[in-house]
Amino acid sequence: MTLSQQTALIFETVEQGLFRVEDILRWADSTIVSMDRPPSWLIELSTLNPLHVQDFAKILREHTDESVPVHQRIQIVVLAWNDGRLSLKACLPKLFEILILEAKGYEESTLDRRLSEALVHWDSLELNVVELKLASEFEMIFREYLKVTQEVFSVLNWPLQK
Repeated sequence: MTLSQQTALIFETVEQGLFRVEDILRWADSTIVSMDRPPSWLIELSTLNPLHVQDFAKILREHTDESVPVHQRIQIVVLAWNDGRLSLKACLPKLFEILILEAKGYEESTLDRRLSEALVHWDSLELNVVELKLASEFEMIFREYLKVTQEVFSVLNWPLQK
């Protein structure tokens, strides 16, 4: 994955409210170490004061010129759920927005279609609580996504807990 693609992925994760300052610093530091000549903006990012969260987002935004594909946006949310950063109840609206509302013209995989159908079913129930059977279905689908998240996982580097 190119630096530009990684930066777009990190920025998307920050925009989703799923990446903490320490995550950004860890990513920047490990990326710097892996490069012969890291760009100055990456070094600046690595040395920012952790209390200035807006500065992190600003630098990432300035160096993000790619959009994150739908399948990777889905993987970010699933990885956040797996890491405990999102509850099932919190990740379903995010996935609904990504896959149902925003993904016009996106060619869904079989797994994406299963997720779409489950999300439409969940949305039609209008429940504050996800029923047990549907929760089990989402967890089974999420486990399948976790098998294909290597590229996104390698950038975010969240532990695979579940």
